[in-house]
Amino acid sequence: MVRLEEKEYEKAVAEGSSCFAVPVEVSDFGYGRDTDVLTYRITKAAAEEYHSRFASCPFSDEAKDFLKERLAPAMESLGYIPVFEPFKFRKEFEFEPGGAVSARIGDCVIIDRLKDYVFDEELPVEEYELFSDVPTDRMAVLIEDGKVVCFAGVNDMSEGGAIEINVECAPGYRRRGYASACAEKLARYLSDMGEKVVYVCSDRNTASEKTALRAGFRYTKTVMSFVFMKQKCDGGPEGTYGI
Repeated sequence: MVRLEEKEYEKAVAEGSSCFAVPVEVSDFGYGRDTDVLTYRITKAAAEEYHSRFASCPFSDEAKDFLKERLAPAMESLGYIPVFEPFKFRKEFEFEPGGAVSARIGDCVIIDRLKDYVFDEELPVEEYELFSDVPTDRMAVLIEDGKVVCFAGVNDMSEGGAIEINVECAPGYRRRGYASACAEKLARYLSDMGEKVVYVCSDRNTASEKTALRAGFRYTKTVMSFVFMKQKCDGGPEGTYGI
């Protein structure tokens, strides 16, 4: 199936106000299910041909070479070029609330504010902000040695309204089951509210994948994004972007 990206995102690319562009994003669900291709209107014809030719092997070298050849001219006309490693892969997982509860989940606490807690200095807590008046805006934390050493927080709202969560664990406290416990605690909290909860990680991050599976998530799909960057963008010096 080929679907069109929301107009507002494509408009930002057409106007050059976005530093990055993803003209094709491919979701492979496996098990013989149809490949999903999300694309811009300007690249729809190429995406449809790609889908008709490579639906059974969407991530093959031949398929990627086809996208490089067909998408580059259209994107270059808008001032975009492929990033250094243009094909980005991620795996997505969905929480299944009916599973058995892990042993360490009882050590975790759901919180609605950050200022009442001391976080390990290695944790990127500055990237988060909690709003107590929003019921779904919560964090699951695990406290040890008088500080939060691991937490799971809301990362984003995924397509279809699902809540995507993210997990961070201080280096000195890893491999103890803390990450999966926090992920499960927050996922169950949100699931009990009727929310769909997903977990996303790089296809190369096997440790994160194991965390998701241990926390009661099941694998749903692998997503490939073909990423371009603006040749000159106000967001920073030309040619320095990563994604």
